[in-house]
Amino acid sequence: KLEALRAFVPGDAALVNALHKTVEELGQRIGQAIREDALVTTMRTDISPQSSVMDDLVQQRTSEIANVFFYFLNRILSDELERASRTAKDDINFSSLLKSQRFTKSLLTCAME
Repeated sequence: KLEALRAFVPGDAALVNALHKTVEELGQRIGQAIREDALVTTMRTDISPQSSVMDDLVQQRTSEIANVFFYFLNRILSDELERASRTAKDDINFSSLLKSQRFTKSLLTCAME
């Protein structure tokens, strides 16, 4: 998914890498919240705060969130590029959009739903 995203911002690999890092960090925070919720709500005694099962679950959920995020981001950018090509805009710059923390958080929230 990152390779497809790089096509939208050629020559700016650092931007894509920074966005990927941001999404992973936000996903990890969400995963940690899932972990805390599970520990608070469970009555099972076989799950401890250091449980590798919980660690694996958090990692899996983080990965799933990132995959969904980048899937929708690529679809959005593809649609925007297609729309721009119909309106005869030659040069479209996605860099400012991809640098936006507000956009990233909003799309990540949508991806989680």
